[in-house]
Amino acid sequence: MAHELKENGKHGLEEYVAKIFNEFKTDRQKELESKWQNNYDAYKKQLDTQWKKGEGGVNEYGTGEKNEKKWRSQRFIGITKQKIVAAHAIIVDTIMQGGQIPFFLSDNDLTEEELAEMPEVAQESHRKNREKMEARMKDQLKRCKCPEKLSELILSSAIYGEAWAKHTVKSINKVKYVPETLEDATGNIWNKEIEVDSYPNFDHISIWDIFRDLETDDLQKGRAIIQRTPISVYELRKLTSSDSFGVITDNVKSVISNQSNKSIENVNSLSPALRDIENRQKKVTMLEYWGRVPAKQLKEFLIDNKMSRIDLDDDDMDKLTENDDDGNDIEVMIWSANNSIIKIIPAEEGKRPFYRHVWDKNKDSLESEGVADNLFQIQSLMNGAVRAFEDNKKLSSNVIMALKARMLINGDQEWVPGTNYHLDEDCDDVRQAIQQVVIQDVGESLLSMINMAEQFADDESSIPRVQQGGGSSGRETAFELSQRLEKSGKYLGKVIRNLDYGIIEPFLTDLYEYNMDTVIDEDIGQGNYKVCANGFTSFQNRVNKLSALRQFLELIQSDPDIREEVNKVEIYKEFAELLDIDVDRFSFNEEDQGLKEKQAQLNAEMEQKLAELEIQKLEAEISLERARAETMVAETKIKAEEQKLRVLEEVNKVNGLSKE
Repeated sequence: MAHELKENGKHGLEEYVAKIFNEFKTDRQKELESKWQNNYDAYKKQLDTQWKKGEGGVNEYGTGEKNEKKWRSQRFIGITKQKIVAAHAIIVDTIMQGGQIPFFLSDNDLTEEELAEMPEVAQESHRKNREKMEARMKDQLKRCKCPEKLSELILSSAIYGEAWAKHTVKSINKVKYVPETLEDATGNIWNKEIEVDSYPNFDHISIWDIFRDLETDDLQKGRAIIQRTPISVYELRKLTSSDSFGVITDNVKSVISNQSNKSIENVNSLSPALRDIENRQKKVTMLEYWGRVPAKQLKEFLIDNKMSRIDLDDDDMDKLTENDDDGNDIEVMIWSANNSIIKIIPAEEGKRPFYRHVWDKNKDSLESEGVADNLFQIQSLMNGAVRAFEDNKKLSSNVIMALKARMLINGDQEWVPGTNYHLDEDCDDVRQAIQQVVIQDVGESLLSMINMAEQFADDESSIPRVQQGGGSSGRETAFELSQRLEKSGKYLGKVIRNLDYGIIEPFLTDLYEYNMDTVIDEDIGQGNYKVCANGFTSFQNRVNKLSALRQFLELIQSDPDIREEVNKVEIYKEFAELLDIDVDRFSFNEEDQGLKEKQAQLNAEMEQKLAELEIQKLEAEISLERARAETMVAETKIKAEEQKLRVLEEVNKVNGLSKE
């Protein structure tokens, strides 16, 4: 027997899902959306702030257009964006050095003592299995581009104070070519085959597309989690045809035939990127509902749509046959398109595939705080001070004149240098007709306010300017700066730990369970493991160990005796591992030993030849010097003989004169 529909033609279960969605939406609009919008506007440098009357070209009532007072400064100093970008860069560099998500698998049922008591062969086998599973999970993270999506999530969390992710299983058509030998065995032909390849996927979900039960922060215990996605009719057809399990075909056709030209969703609650699109094609509002529904309404819906019991477990089957008391709920996953249920399947309690990262939890509040929240007041102060500084410079640096028009004959002409102005005959002194209005320059006092705002921004965001790549303010000592940096590291460390606990560890746990549940006929290192995310811990360990290794090297270099006893290759490998460098790429392996020895022999021969050439060069230089010396001796002898002959000639001349 069919059950009575509501006045709008909707089933009771459809009305229930729509009711929950509207309640979540109303609560979100009241408590969170205005804060999110302010944070987004501050990040995009579009936030309206008014520190004093008329600031930014708006009238004193704050209701004017931006161009009402065109001369007023509308500067927006993006200090919020600067701090958000710096925090995002620091965290991404911290947890994803080498482009990998830091995690490890630990034994879930073995203590260190129990493992040590195992035979060495068993220990080695156990270690290899664990490493094999870790390698598979790392390959899966790389395939679904988890590091890139996690980076987007961190940026979103810094802006809004929280961010969301989702675990799905993605299916694609994989093309491969298989060889087939020809009958005459003269060669092969390659046949194209297409197979469906399914793999786990990680997605960052926009905060604007998630609606949850605000009464609890436990995502698994709330009434439901709803993901809203605007889709087109084409996407609706493709989605329901590719994943037909649990799909209600008649309802899909009804949604498509009744689709209007206007979306039923208010654009103000959409992601900011979608709000200003005029020619919108994605007009179907798809809700993916993960949560509890009343057993009575579920039973009626299944009967009316001639569906089976959708593979419910025994406990849920009992609920369908029990009385209809309140609280008799069943966990399901529902697709609702424009408030019509088009798919429904059972879901396991505690396995809703959503993850939430909180930047900084605000105690006893529904709101979580990000970098933009901490800088909201400072951004207003900075904008006001900079705008006042610019407005004051415009007034004090421009000539402003006070005139008595009746004493000037041509006073209405433009005031430019070199212009002659004719005074009325009754004007005895030019000062009676013209006076300069002097506006005091208060720029220096405003600069101190700007500097103060920068200092407050460092304090409120816990991200000093030096971590943005800029110099220190110069107003603090080296000790004060080091203390500020230390506290900044602890603050960001808390954010990273929240990321470990809220996103990385639960997703990797689901990934590990997916591998254990779906892979049966393949050795992937199955075992009873526990996933441990160590984003911040690994970074801290890396920094501390690098510091200790540097001190060790200084000790080695200071003592030649110790230097000879140290295995430098192992130190090199340890450094490479801590810096996430693949040491195998830069080291000789066993296959390259022959090449290494040959290269050493060639180097020795080359050095010997160079030495021989150097000796030959020295011998040639010595021979040249000897030849030069012999030449100089010969030239000296020749000159001596020439001098002797000249002396003899002079003597002969003297003797000849004496005879005469």
